[in-house]
Amino acid sequence: MTNVSYSWKRYEPLESPHFFKIILSDTLQSGKLIIPKRFVAKYGNRLPNQLLLKVAGDGNWPVELEKCDGRVWICKGWRNFMDYYSIDHGHLIVFRLEGASFFHVLIFDKSATEIEYPQKPVAPEKLLDPEVVEIDDVSTELGEHIISPRERRELKSPLWSASPEGKGSHSGDRRTLKLKKNMRAYCSSRDYGGMIYFP
Repeated sequence: MTNVSYSWKRYEPLESPHFFKIILSDTLQSGKLIIPKRFVAKYGNRLPNQLLLKVAGDGNWPVELEKCDGRVWICKGWRNFMDYYSIDHGHLIVFRLEGASFFHVLIFDKSATEIEYPQKPVAPEKLLDPEVVEIDDVSTELGEHIISPRERRELKSPLWSASPEGKGSHSGDRRTLKLKKNMRAYCSSRDYGGMIYFP
């Protein structure tokens, strides 16, 4: 029988440090997420003013950091991120810092189960460029709104199978139908062949 000895190194700095946050009402209301003080004390010097959030197979989400009195918040871009992934009170999010430029992110719902990540119809960085599309004599600015998984489910529902003119088995919610038409127009203007995928 062989003797195996283990060596434990105390305070060995992690190459990819982690922290987690449970989403509370103040985060939802403010649209900002504070990074834990201890994490900032240990690794804050590695944090730039802008970084990317990387979610499983979903591309990069640009966000900006706000720094004040030794505290750091994820602010600009965070609200769009929360809306897109339908992040709500009680969700848990794990952040893993990679290098100095991005966080890998895991999102867990209230049942402590990792969410099913939606596939994006259009990369978020492309939606940040506002574009005005004329539909039914109403101007709608794209880029300010990213389709959330909840809206995507509504759009793929059989109830929303109405034609673009609102004729069909169900005329549906005008806002949702308009959003669907706007996204089709946006994608066709971006040379996506007029197709948009709503999983």
